[in-house]
Amino acid sequence: MAVKRLLAALWVPALLALLSGCAAAGTLLRAAWDEIQSGGIEGVGFQEDGSYVSYEGYLYNEAADAFFAALDVRDAEGLRGQFAPRVQAEDADLEEQIEALFALYPGPTQENGRDGMQVHGAYRDHEGKERAVVDSTFPVVSEGEIFFCFLQLCYQDDFDADNVGLLEVDFFTKEEYCALGLDLGVDWPEDQGLNVCAGSPLEGEVRVIGGYPYLYEAQVPPLDEAEVQAFLQARGGDWTAFRERFGEPCAGEGRAFYDLPQEEGEPRWLSLLLDGDEILSARVVDDLHVAAVRTLWEAE
Repeated sequence: MAVKRLLAALWVPALLALLSGCAAAGTLLRAAWDEIQSGGIEGVGFQEDGSYVSYEGYLYNEAADAFFAALDVRDAEGLRGQFAPRVQAEDADLEEQIEALFALYPGPTQENGRDGMQVHGAYRDHEGKERAVVDSTFPVVSEGEIFFCFLQLCYQDDFDADNVGLLEVDFFTKEEYCALGLDLGVDWPEDQGLNVCAGSPLEGEVRVIGGYPYLYEAQVPPLDEAEVQAFLQARGGDWTAFRERFGEPCAGEGRAFYDLPQEEGEPRWLSLLLDGDEILSARVVDDLHVAAVRTLWEAE
């Protein structure tokens, strides 16, 4: 996101200080926040489309983008320097994990699904001091391969400036991220710092559908969207009848997915939201995005 020239002298040092654990990080953040409130930073506040971007969402996106910019050019020192000073001091295998990430991730990044407006936050406020930590998990794409990244950022800590910066980055293959939800002995990393997670014991193909990875078995041929819509309009959300007509889904846990023909070279699936033996809705989804491409049918 662009920064107005007249404010760059304030904002850029503030951001760098926040990500490097400067003792004055809280003061600099508040100064930058004053500028943001006055409309000084493009991309923060109310946008032309009416949406609102918070300073917190902006900071998170900037940190995620900086991480992948360093990863794409294989800047090991740049990656290390984005972690909080305490993490750099305590994560004994940080350099080893950086090299493992270089070996796993081909680069460059084709698509980065980070969204600072969808972060989870943890906050502390005591006697005028504040601490703020935000995190989320998002997909990234390189050379057509989809990975998942959990990135946790502390952007303010008046209690301990050495905590400011990246606290944890967990980097998963889609197979490893899929295996987390199954009873296969694959657990979420417990260590802060950088954790590269690969080597999943899953057997079978994994596809990312609607923003999440699933075990997948292809359908041949894909369903016809118009036939599906006509069936649901005529028969309603009878899940048993739907399976009798169209067969078993290609993937799904809590939802049922069916292959649809590609659109302009991009994958599409039918996503059915289920409640027991009832279909509640039928939507078309792509691979990376949770939001539907369009809705075909909804129960009344």
